[in-house]
Amino acid sequence: PCYRNCQEGQPMTCVYNFTVGEYVTMRENFCTSCTTVKGLLGDAAACRAPGCIAGGGRVRIVSAVNHQIPGPKIEVCLGDRVVVQVTNHFSSEGVVIHWHGTHQRGTPYMDGTPYLTQCPILPYTSFVYDFIADTPGTHMWHAHIGFEEADGVFGTMIVRRPAAKELHSSLYDEDLSEHSMIVWHWFGKSTREVLTVSKYTGTRSSGEGLIINGLGGLEAFELPPEEDTFDTMPREVFTVEQRKTHLIQCQERCSLLNRVKFLCLYPINNTSKSCVIAHLQGQRYRFRVIYNNQIPCPVQLSVQNHSLLVIASDGASFTPVPANSIMLNGGERYDFILEANQTDNNYWIRFRGLGNCENDARKVHQEAVLHYADADEALPEAEPTYEDAVATGMVVNPIGAIAYNYSGNELTYVAELENVDVEQAQNISGDVNQIIYIEFRNSMYVSEDIVGPWPQVNSRTFSYPSFPLLTQRHEITQDMYCTDEDVCVDGSFCACSYLYDIELGSLVEIVFIDLGRGGGDHPFHMHGGQFHVVAQNVIDGDISKQIVRELNEQNGISKNLGGPLKDTVSVPSSGYAVIRFVADNPGFWFFHCHITSHADMGMGFVLKVGDFDEMPYPPYDFPRCGNWEPGTEND
Repeated sequence: PCYRNCQEGQPMTCVYNFTVGEYVTMRENFCTSCTTVKGLLGDAAACRAPGCIAGGGRVRIVSAVNHQIPGPKIEVCLGDRVVVQVTNHFSSEGVVIHWHGTHQRGTPYMDGTPYLTQCPILPYTSFVYDFIADTPGTHMWHAHIGFEEADGVFGTMIVRRPAAKELHSSLYDEDLSEHSMIVWHWFGKSTREVLTVSKYTGTRSSGEGLIINGLGGLEAFELPPEEDTFDTMPREVFTVEQRKTHLIQCQERCSLLNRVKFLCLYPINNTSKSCVIAHLQGQRYRFRVIYNNQIPCPVQLSVQNHSLLVIASDGASFTPVPANSIMLNGGERYDFILEANQTDNNYWIRFRGLGNCENDARKVHQEAVLHYADADEALPEAEPTYEDAVATGMVVNPIGAIAYNYSGNELTYVAELENVDVEQAQNISGDVNQIIYIEFRNSMYVSEDIVGPWPQVNSRTFSYPSFPLLTQRHEITQDMYCTDEDVCVDGSFCACSYLYDIELGSLVEIVFIDLGRGGGDHPFHMHGGQFHVVAQNVIDGDISKQIVRELNEQNGISKNLGGPLKDTVSVPSSGYAVIRFVADNPGFWFFHCHITSHADMGMGFVLKVGDFDEMPYPPYDFPRCGNWEPGTEND
């Protein structure tokens, strides 16, 4: 309702209704035309018909909003009021919606984190999220309990600035709703089933497929051939066009054409005002891409025969970087400009998975189609293969530098990017008030029902408290959470609500250290704000928290204090990432790995920013929850 050209000082109230429930994909009476034959585009609209969820083309149980995967797209302007009524139609599980990328300044109780900022919305009840869109850029919304997000409760959220304030707007001609893509790793059956079995058996889950804006099929791999839907499901199509038609019109009506400036100098009979300007180059389009994965499966994005100009990530702009491909990890978003300067044809937009999505038995990839408006409506001529998706040239955000082969690439690490988003930038050049060291490791515990591996933070597994720390903060007792002062006995399983207390307004530096070797990078996402990524590196040889701490204390880590603003950073395997931010948003904010299975197993911690009296209070009748036991008068 609020998708428009944004104007300064003209906010709107944007109202949405989300009904969350359990559904089934490829229902026979609703998806009859949601299929295609090899080589043809197919009817994508049929896969979005009321009651039809494509979901990779296999019949399976899903979680969805309004019978849609992805759910409703939210596109608003900076400063708009967003009102979303969420009604829970699940029969037996609660739900919350997290507005991934928004900072919720003044409304931390609308962040959508269970038992930290609100109680879960119980079955057969509803809850209204009401907040100001305070953070510009490409974001998303998704469920934040269990595997609901992984099974379909997710969608796009875009917050635009007025055109005059939109950074890099001079570099593109169009910023269209239809050029956003939300890409999700996707299993052929319920994620809860796949990952719960994996968790209890200790087996590694391999990737199965990707869906782009809900479309695309799955390869059978080890399954029977009839399970293969890769060539029988429609793919998403993104349409672009050149400007050459304008030039032709101009030539027909002009007696002289200046081919240097591409201006029509002498209109015939001086009647043609329409051909004052006619560029020869293609239209320039801003694309927005969002990604998440349930297992370690970063993806590489490239576009056949086209280069990319990468301009922003996680809602903040940086100095543009010409590139051939972009790597994305869970929770990350990137914006790039594509110029439609090729021959009228159809081209592959390629995504190839790495990590658990690449092994001898499975090589996961998915494609969308870049369709030039004057070309035939058909798939590109070349067969889509995993090998063709291996892009050479410049890679932005290379993930898994120690594990993956980048021998044919130039690399631009996130910490090498230069922030230009002055409005959102923070002053991080002063004396640091608090330094936090966070160590990642996978641990096994033979004494536990689930042996592991457990992805842990400082040898701790995060467990949720029994009530929201933010909204019922005066009920908190010290035994409800743990800090670094609480010692975990070596070799014992330590689970607690892991918390760091941060003074409001302080300059904070967090040093993430991944002790893994040869694995994928953990994407860590911060709720309630952004940070500057100031350093990333891989360490050859031995690595430990102590080694990296000493390196940092001895000024052995080179830091880019003009580094980009992000809310999700990939920490290099067998390496470190250093971030800085000013803790100016009071509340309880979750900071966790955005790989769904890792978050489910407790790979995260909480930043408590400010004292209780500095945190905004929720409405007086805000929902409450917690443990209960009978009082003595009932004994």
